[in-house]
Amino acid sequence: MAEYRLAKVATELNRSFQALADLLNQQGFDVMPKPTTKITEDMYQALLRECIAAGRPTDAQNRSR
Repeated sequence: MAEYRLAKVATELNRSFQALADLLNQQGFDVMPKPTTKITEDMYQALLRECIAAGRPTDAQNRSR
């Protein structure tokens, strides 16, 4: 299963790693708010769904245009 560093995902989603950690904790995941924290594929997908649902463009979406 793929793992991602919280700081890299934060850069990709154009959010702070603290905000992403808070969001994951609100969704029931246990995440430490550190840039080196590793997150699972399930956590990553949850973050993508949340950003898309909020209508916030991400760097990943911008690259596909």
